Amino acid sequence: RDRWQEVLVPAARLHAYRNEAARLIDSASWARAFEVTDPGASGQLLEWRSPYFDVRLVEFLFSLPPMPHFAEKDLVRESLRGSMPEEVRRRPKRALSRDPSALAFNRRRERWIEEVESAAEVACFVDRRILAKNLSEASRDDYRSSQQAFAVGLSIWLTRRNR
Repeated sequence: RDRWQEVLVPAARLHAYRNEAARLIDSASWARAFEVTDPGASGQLLEWRSPYFDVRLVEFLFSLPPMPHFAEKDLVRESLRGSMPEEVRRRPKRALSRDPSALAFNRRRERWIEEVESAAEVACFVDRRILAKNLSEASRDDYRSSQQAFAVGLSIWLTRRNR
């Protein structure tokens, strides 16, 4: 029981006032995310960069108290002073009304289905027939952006890179 508490207690309090963010950064999923994008793991000569996940930047951000620096994106807004128009820099934060990829899908559904069906190169990654069927049967409000948009994007990229 004592050993179990040693494991649990540090995880319960990783940071004095940014504990939730610290737990997210401490998650094992980050290691997997970075490992799968490494050329040695992916087999692709493509270097993936995550400039905002630099240890120095993360440590700096954790050294700041959340208020007022993170309220209304104050820190980002201040960093953009002089390099962005004031009306853009100071406009209020607003949530998107809908997922932009879902809007694009609704406008380009038939074209995306054609892209998927014609992308022979993507067949080793996804079943084009099933993806095209799911895209054609999806209602305007049922579109699932993450998996389908990734597969459609991959299909388009693979088709166009050979042109």
